[in-house]
Amino acid sequence: IQRVENFRYTLHGLLKQVFGDHLVQSPDQDRIRQRYTAYYKQWCHELYDEQPYIHDEVIRMATEYANIWHIDVLDPFEQERYVLEITPILQSYWLNRGFGEDVIEVLDRAIQNVEHPANMRIRAMVELAGMLVYRGQVTRTQHLCDTVLAKPEADVFARVHVLQTLARLALQRKDYDTAWQRLE
Repeated sequence: IQRVENFRYTLHGLLKQVFGDHLVQSPDQDRIRQRYTAYYKQWCHELYDEQPYIHDEVIRMATEYANIWHIDVLDPFEQERYVLEITPILQSYWLNRGFGEDVIEVLDRAIQNVEHPANMRIRAMVELAGMLVYRGQVTRTQHLCDTVLAKPEADVFARVHVLQTLARLALQRKDYDTAWQRLE
């Protein structure tokens, strides 16, 4: 166990691997994974609900990030569901801290998995488009936005955020008239 800033402790990589191996062999594996995931999902939601001090939130996220991003103990479906549920809360943190690659990979899988509710997959498309627009992935961003707008079950939140993302795309191309039309 290693002490890090703010009097927090983290497990050495070897110990983490040993504990992970023991978790796989445990008869309580599913219950432990579900409780751990539920705890951090709730933690993220509470953090999102509080929102009084942005600076304090970023410090709290940075301190807990290794625990929040614990997808290595989850099976692929659980990874997708967990990321679908926390992406709306942590998307801007991931963008600002450069943690996008792992998230994008899991969101890509989750969007394609019809076992997840349609509203969660649509929200994931919105969040993913919002991440990709800043990475210069114009074609993929445009496709995700068009897909969301074509879905009759997309709610107002999804449509508004997609239109904002399309406006950003137009601004990147210096097409100010189209950007303005997207925002009207």
